[in-house]
Amino acid sequence: MHTKKVKVSDLALGPVRHKTLPLDLVERIKTCKKILADVDPASLEETIDTFKRDVHPDREVSVWERIAHTYHAFTTLHGITDYPTRAQVFAALLVISCGGEDFRNVSTTLTQDQLTELKYNF
Repeated sequence: MHTKKVKVSDLALGPVRHKTLPLDLVERIKTCKKILADVDPASLEETIDTFKRDVHPDREVSVWERIAHTYHAFTTLHGITDYPTRAQVFAALLVISCGGEDFRNVSTTLTQDQLTELKYNF
C-alpha cells in the first residue's frame, strides 16, 4: 500500500449520498457530540452533513460511538480535566480509529502506556 500526503486544504467533501438520516441515527450522533463537545469543534449540523456523505453512515456512527465511549471512559478513569490533554486523547483516538499507530504529531503528554491503553480499549 502506498501512502500519499496531501494538504488538508486540497481535500474536498464527497457528494451527499443520503438526503436525510434516520432519527435514531441522528440521536446517536447527538449523543457522541455531547460527549466530545469540548474537543470536537464541528457543529452538530456539520457533523450530520458529513455523515450524510458516507456510503454507510451507520457504520461510521458506530466508529464515533467507540471514540466517544473510549474518550469518556479514559478521561474519567484518569481524572483528565485539562483541555490540552483531553484534546490529545481525542486526537490519539482519531489516529487509532483510522488504524494508525504514529502518534508523533498527536501527543506530547500522553505516555506510551496511556496510548497503549487507548488502543487496547478502543
